[in-house]
Amino acid sequence: MTERKKRNGLFLLLSAGTLAFALAGACFARAEGVTASADEAAPEPGRLELEQTDALGNRVVVPVEFDGETYALKDLVRNIFVCNAASARSYQDLTRTDFPVYTSETGVFDDGMAISIYANTIKAYDFYSAQMVGRDFYGVNGLNDGEKNLSQRKEEIPLYIDVHFNAAGMRFNAAYTPLEELHAALMVVGDGGDSNSQSDLYMQGTACDIISHEYQHGITQHTANLNTGGDPGAINEAISDIFGALIEGHDPSEEDFWLMGEDCSARGVAMRSVKDPKNCGTKGAETLDDKAVCQHRRHNSGCDDGWVHYNSTIISHLQYTAYEQYPEFFTRERIARLWFETLCRIKPDVTFRDFAVEFRAAAVSLQFEEKAMDAIDYSLYVNGFPSTGKFHKVSFMNEDGSLLTSEVVKHGESAVAPANPVKAATEEYRYIFDGWDSAFDKVTSDLVVKPIFRTELRYYSVEFLDAAGQIFKQQDNVSYADLDTVKSTEDLTPPEKESTAQFYYEFDHWDVSVDEDNGKVTITPLYREKTQVYTVIYQYRGEEYYSVTRPYGTLELVELPEGCLGWYMDKDCTVAASGRMLDRNMTIYGKPEHDFAPIIITVFCVGAAVLLGGGAAAIIIVKKKQKKR
Repeated sequence: MTERKKRNGLFLLLSAGTLAFALAGACFARAEGVTASADEAAPEPGRLELEQTDALGNRVVVPVEFDGETYALKDLVRNIFVCNAASARSYQDLTRTDFPVYTSETGVFDDGMAISIYANTIKAYDFYSAQMVGRDFYGVNGLNDGEKNLSQRKEEIPLYIDVHFNAAGMRFNAAYTPLEELHAALMVVGDGGDSNSQSDLYMQGTACDIISHEYQHGITQHTANLNTGGDPGAINEAISDIFGALIEGHDPSEEDFWLMGEDCSARGVAMRSVKDPKNCGTKGAETLDDKAVCQHRRHNSGCDDGWVHYNSTIISHLQYTAYEQYPEFFTRERIARLWFETLCRIKPDVTFRDFAVEFRAAAVSLQFEEKAMDAIDYSLYVNGFPSTGKFHKVSFMNEDGSLLTSEVVKHGESAVAPANPVKAATEEYRYIFDGWDSAFDKVTSDLVVKPIFRTELRYYSVEFLDAAGQIFKQQDNVSYADLDTVKSTEDLTPPEKESTAQFYYEFDHWDVSVDEDNGKVTITPLYREKTQVYTVIYQYRGEEYYSVTRPYGTLELVELPEGCLGWYMDKDCTVAASGRMLDRNMTIYGKPEHDFAPIIITVFCVGAAVLLGGGAAAIIIVKKKQKKR
């Protein structure tokens, strides 16, 4: 197919970096085609299934049409046509220009992006079967004949996929429009980019959940035909997110099931999270209380058509909350049937509260088990929807009105109290926890439970400590009224604190500390610390040479006098004073040089006396006078 009819229609476009209105499609029994390889001899004309390489380098099998000379990227059974729209420069071009369907003379298509989008669209188409959604139906490729009953539709309309439309801000987007006048439908997908700094998305055509999200918008349009914007628009987005996850194929037990666009995120952050809406690339509301409201009279791009993407997670988060309660009851198949049944029940102007009612009714009609219904009722309650009366919130409060814990309890069952709260004591009183003010063993309504405290007069033990920390005075059972008198220190003589070699201590004041929890008053003396000062006397040749007063520390020796060999700690000059600690008053001794003159004089006199006949000899001792420093 090289050309198609003129296309006109209203375009419903994605806002940058988000998913939006999508595409229609349906499930017929898959026609078995001929499997062939591109390098084999040309097959007979007709429908073939050929292996191709997609944009991520994966090998996939897709249907093609062979006319005997060329292969075309189209599926006449599913009525899907893949076209190259790279030449389009505006939205108007898409309604005015016929873009060529991809063809190949060899059967090998080298456009990986076209293959990725084609394969993902086929996967979305084939999802719709009695096995997955509980019924077979016709005409979901955007048929817009106004007939509500899908089972009565007997034919499909063409679905055109325009690839490489990168104009008008569409590079990082996808869009869907029904071409009503042409009895056709159109999906447009931009290329994205692997180095985009402005968006979390790139190569969105490679993400199955994104393409399936778009496809689901078509299913939604031709079942519920929801209004655009506001609550219906947000519900539309939520339904597409859930079915995008279902079609992608992850099990709900896998984290990726609850993430949208996680496979094509430039920065490794999914664009939306159903599990945790407030913490993802595109933030979303979690409960009905978080709902954002557009401030404009009419929805516009400034508030995302009534915050449809932000508010969508209020609805999709319902499913995660229910799944979290009883995962075994919410398999992929059961979620698919529940949401498709809900889709078939809602009306174009549906509100969030209307959806909640139909969501529960769908589960009842599908005969969900009691625990599964409990999980749905729990989810509706905790996410802010009108209560069925099946669950209640019990809040345990602190004495000051702050929240201790809260839990949701099934009607008639018991809540679990937190650890006993504590009320801080005052100087005069202490408070003993004495239970809760309301019973919570059989909860039948929302409940706020407050603690009860018993008041007791406080008594103190007063202890006076000495400098060593030992008690030298004590009095017990002192009432608050008598406390000031008992702890008075006016007539109290402070104990002395023993000095050390380095410090001595002067009393400064009494320190009073009160242990409110244990009712104990401790009064301790505090001291000013002062460094010890010592006197050093230097002696040399039996006389005082020098004296000095210095603080505790390493001994600093004075200069040696003339003829002195060094300073010593003892008179015999055997213990050197150098490097010693000044830790007491001390006398330092100088060691003199040896003096031989008196000995020579004595020997001379003795000799002279002998020569003179034994006369008395005077021994003269010469003593050299030293100067003091």
